[in-house]
Amino acid sequence: MSPARARELSGLPPAVVILGTEDPFCTEGLRYAMRLHDAEVPVELHQYIGGTHGFDVHRRHSSDAHALDAQIDAVRRLFDARQTALVQR
Repeated sequence: MSPARARELSGLPPAVVILGTEDPFCTEGLRYAMRLHDAEVPVELHQYIGGTHGFDVHRRHSSDAHALDAQIDAVRRLFDARQTALVQR
């Protein structure tokens, strides 16, 4: 099941939503990001003009690399936060 199809989103972990404007799922991704925001789930939205579905893995344009960097940064922040939480226990 896709989290985007869940009725209730509150309580989900922070999310990073990365969309290309030419992706057929762009509108659905935007709706998901807004629903997360409305449910008070921390969400970071990155939208890349001209990006198609899966554009971030093709690396044809500089924006593709930026999208991948955004994903890597989000994972690093997640692990840094997790590590800090474990140390503080």
